[in-house]
Amino acid sequence: MIQIEADSPTRTRLGALALAFVLLAARLPFWNHPTPTHPDEVSFVGAIGFPKDYPVHAPGYPLWVAIGTMLNTITPTPYAAYALASLIASILGAVLLFFWLQPTFDRRLAWTTSLAFGLCPLAWFHSVTALTYWAATLVGLGIVVTCERAIDRPTSHSVWAAASLLCIGVFLRTDCLIYFGPLFVWTILRTRSARTLPATLVPVAACAGFYLLMHFLYGRSGPTVFEDRFGHSRAILIGTSLFGAGLVDGLLRNCVKILGNLAWNVGPLAIVCLASFLLHRGRGTDALHDAGNSSAPIAGSLRHRILALWLATGLTFLALFHVVEGYFLWILPAFYIAAAGMLRRRVGPARAGTLMAVVAVLLACQFLLYPWSTTCTGALRSLNAKISYLSAQGLMHIDERARIHEDGDVWHIKAHDDEKKN
Repeated sequence: MIQIEADSPTRTRLGALALAFVLLAARLPFWNHPTPTHPDEVSFVGAIGFPKDYPVHAPGYPLWVAIGTMLNTITPTPYAAYALASLIASILGAVLLFFWLQPTFDRRLAWTTSLAFGLCPLAWFHSVTALTYWAATLVGLGIVVTCERAIDRPTSHSVWAAASLLCIGVFLRTDCLIYFGPLFVWTILRTRSARTLPATLVPVAACAGFYLLMHFLYGRSGPTVFEDRFGHSRAILIGTSLFGAGLVDGLLRNCVKILGNLAWNVGPLAIVCLASFLLHRGRGTDALHDAGNSSAPIAGSLRHRILALWLATGLTFLALFHVVEGYFLWILPAFYIAAAGMLRRRVGPARAGTLMAVVAVLLACQFLLYPWSTTCTGALRSLNAKISYLSAQGLMHIDERARIHEDGDVWHIKAHDDEKKN
């Protein structure tokens, strides 16, 4: 019988395979759900093959459409092509998170943290949809990992890898520049050298190439289509921002949306962390001693700074400009990593691994057992319309959400009220 050492690479690979298997088994029962889950999916499906009248709203997401076009050759429907890409990205994203965390965390803690993130409602919901968020999350995680490695183990290869991933992100979703560009710039500043500084030109060249490509794709439909599409998207972005809607209908409304989304997707995590802190008062010193027994090649302060910049960038954009549920998928990993790190320091890696397993179970129960419906009234109706549709019943009955959801039906924006009067 072959003996596998506790710290062997083989055990790490087996752990990654087990994680992929569990997530795949969790996602497959929800593969066949009503479509579309969002109006944007209709335009993505219509864009397969890049028709002359390119239907996708600006900025166009050309790489996502290209992925769908390629996968459509092996899937029964165009929607399934995109859903397959999301499914693969959701599994690879969790596996990448596991490989990234396990050198600094206990392997069990890294595994349960990655599982918990993969089972949070937003991650589970989007893993079988035609929307772009999981693919962008995978690219974003790759940028974060390569940036940390570039700083911790100075090498030009990691910087160029981060630049290349950011370039891919531009063609997948240009807002990847907003969420992960500051981290890349900070990495360049920390590692500046004759070999790494030219890497800053890669995202710039990508942006130029993206502009030319979209000008061509939209331009085939008419000379003003490019300006019209981008102008419309810009108006939506500014219209929901602090700068366009003001303090109440802009900043305050966005902050309420942020709190609602975080409560739904990290609520069980917050509850377990709070309970742990209340039940293990004064245990921090022992936990730090236990945690110090595991390998930790990455300086804690570096990881903390990366998480802080990662969260600050995303939350600032959400608060000041535009809140969409899918955007939270890009920053949720940072919350789970930060919480796992705090638990590790507080109660030690073994107990922290157990607690994160509890979080994963609670998240799975939340997604699978929440009794979503359209027959409720009052506050529960608003909850079901706005956020708790990110659940198993909400996904399997997503075609019914329109019965209870309407933009502005909870927060009555003054500008909209004025328009109705006129």
